[in-house]
Amino acid sequence: LMILGLASTNFFILGLDSGLILIQAFPMYISRDEYAGIQWLKVNSKDDELILSSSAMGNIIPAYAGKNVYIGHGHQTSHYEEKLAYVSYFFFFGNGADSQKQAWLKKEGINYVFFGSMEKFLGLFKPKEKPYLKAVFEQGEMAIFKVID
Repeated sequence: LMILGLASTNFFILGLDSGLILIQAFPMYISRDEYAGIQWLKVNSKDDELILSSSAMGNIIPAYAGKNVYIGHGHQTSHYEEKLAYVSYFFFFGNGADSQKQAWLKKEGINYVFFGSMEKFLGLFKPKEKPYLKAVFEQGEMAIFKVID
């Protein structure tokens, strides 16, 4: 009976993952534009530079670009809950508090902001309007911004 229970869990997970694959949903698929942005980071960012993104994309960027992210997987990110709150409810949530956001980026040593569909989903932040961010890559609905001192 225990073996049947364990096997049913595996079938459930396989079914769920298959459904995500069939509809080409995140995290099984990312857009071509987001993949191009990740490849841009792989080629153009330095190994010691830090990238800010949503925690969801922070799981994907290191896998494809081999670069460091501010927040990624919960068990592999130090102070994950605190960082998640800053990223989700402070940085991407609203479009104001620019002086605080600029100071926070500097304090945390963040060099790039990855801005794709997952980051847009978090709130109203409009990176193109920010004087402390310079667009260095844009394709379709995503962009990468360099943090300016």
